[in-house]
Amino acid sequence: MDKNESDEEEEPYLGYMFDAAAASQVHEFVVGSSVVKYLSSCEEVGETAVQGGHAVWRGAQLLSACISQFIVKGDAVLELGCGVGLVGLICAALGAKKVWLTDRDQGALALCQQSIAVNEGFADICQVNRLLFGQVWTDEKVNLVVAADIIYSTGMISLICKTASSSLKNGG
Repeated sequence: MDKNESDEEEEPYLGYMFDAAAASQVHEFVVGSSVVKYLSSCEEVGETAVQGGHAVWRGAQLLSACISQFIVKGDAVLELGCGVGLVGLICAALGAKKVWLTDRDQGALALCQQSIAVNEGFADICQVNRLLFGQVWTDEKVNLVVAADIIYSTGMISLICKTASSSLKNGG
């Protein structure tokens, strides 16, 4: 079965379909000595234009600020529901050897591609994939799964756990 197909019920659709062309602002996020650039269509969460993956939400900001204590240089990382991909990009800056940025929405994934392009050296580390919660991850197993601001209903939890658990290496 292709990783874009699933015999499981798909996670609830929340009406967010993103227009990557609207993303015209480049922002910077600093963690220690690492500076990561990312694209978003608005200055901060709470603006009227914000919809789902068009912005970096508070949970992603907090996770990005403390993820360094969980990253080991050389780790393979999977970010679920990445939106603009900030958390995964931070993982790459902190020494992850491979980072998969995944989301259900093609527009959000286009933002990730643009964000990868504005960060020198990230094209060799980061890969963008469409992945729905509930699908089994069929690429390389990872050491760490990261996600922020992705649970909007209790029905999503088992789907997210299925995808996360299918992606981890033993001991991950």
